[in-house]
Amino acid sequence: MIDRFVDPYYLLLLLLLPPLAWWYATRAERSLGAVRYPVVDRLVRADRRRTGRWRHVPFGLRILALALLLIAFARPQTGVTAENVATDGIDIVLVLDLSSSMLAQDLEPNRIGAAREAAASFVRRRPNDRIGLVVFAGEAFTQAPLTLDHRVVTTLIEEL
Repeated sequence: MIDRFVDPYYLLLLLLLPPLAWWYATRAERSLGAVRYPVVDRLVRADRRRTGRWRHVPFGLRILALALLLIAFARPQTGVTAENVATDGIDIVLVLDLSSSMLAQDLEPNRIGAAREAAASFVRRRPNDRIGLVVFAGEAFTQAPLTLDHRVVTTLIEEL
């Protein structure tokens, strides 16, 4: 799951959470017997709120949030690593027209469909090349920069 932490020293701050919880528990026990309100109905209402089983939930959530924040500051990393791949390919950028003229029905199913099939077939035949994809219809837009991940390019072509 988590292979390493970029800043593991933040995890040492997690050691401060148990003493903080102990301090809260001892403070909560001492403050239960104190009378804070001289008016009796206020005292009864406050007592119901403070002695219920939910009275520790806000503090527990704060401790949990602080623990998760400290773990996030430690920046956990997974096993995904960058990989240098040496290939003898070339860089190719496919440019596809998506304008309304491509909706003509002179090819099956239409020109866009035929171009999509031809581009996907071309990508499959070029395993060692870096391939990018640019589409245009009035303005050009880079769909995919040059990449060796042909599955991404093929998926983007199929979604056109």
